[in-house]
Amino acid sequence: MLHQIRITLNKLLFHCRSQIISERSKFNLDLYSQNEKTLKPLYLNIGCGKFFHPLWHGLDYDNDYYKPDSLDFNIDLNEIRELPIESNSLEIIYCSHVIEHLTDATLEVLFSEIYRILKKGGLCRVICPNADLYYRAYQLNDSSFWKYPNAYGIKYSSIHMAFVDFFASVLTPEHPFTKCEKATQKQITDKFSTLSQNAFFDYFKQMIPDNAEYSGKFPADHINWFTSKKLIELISRFGFTSVYQSGFLQSASGKMRNFLLFDNTVPEYSLYLESVK
Repeated sequence: MLHQIRITLNKLLFHCRSQIISERSKFNLDLYSQNEKTLKPLYLNIGCGKFFHPLWHGLDYDNDYYKPDSLDFNIDLNEIRELPIESNSLEIIYCSHVIEHLTDATLEVLFSEIYRILKKGGLCRVICPNADLYYRAYQLNDSSFWKYPNAYGIKYSSIHMAFVDFFASVLTPEHPFTKCEKATQKQITDKFSTLSQNAFFDYFKQMIPDNAEYSGKFPADHINWFTSKKLIELISRFGFTSVYQSGFLQSASGKMRNFLLFDNTVPEYSLYLESVK
């Protein structure tokens, strides 16, 4: 009887130990000096969605279109003036596929705040669609590139509209907002053949409506575009000591080199950048 109890207890202990090892491995907990989540954030995921890590804080916006699982900070980035986080307090900020949904004016506030709340030597990792890749795919008429539907489940038959959707979603005829001028195939091909890459993107970007009827009402829309050069120039203005292009799972921090948690949103289309305060 005692022998059987010992066997059962050993099995339970082995199972518990395996679970602990699995959790530590899944979240790379050996890379952290903390054993539990701090009240004040040290690691922040901006635009966290369904992301979970026991030591990280998440910031996102709960709205009619998008329902994150759990949030430490429920904030509409379009309305921010100052994040409710102490200056010089964060070690790492991760921000994946967020900035393409924000206006230039909002990004000015966001990156200023990111710089403010990071500690000296703190690291920010930003990921977004790579405009150079989209431009090249359109230039090469690469229909295989456009393999995913957009945020509304629309799979475009035309690569022209798929191309515009990636940086100016509202301009496609399929978009539900109708009170604005829509891009046409002829307009897209004409401007592509006559304008430089940056001028082409900006031509259609300036067509995106900037009024109360549209702004903030479609949070899934893409309303901006970035190449590595453009993004490096933008972030460098805020005082970071180093801003550099990174790559898929190539963060300078081992805490962000775990594909189960980081860099797992359409990596084949993405641009990776890091900045150090």
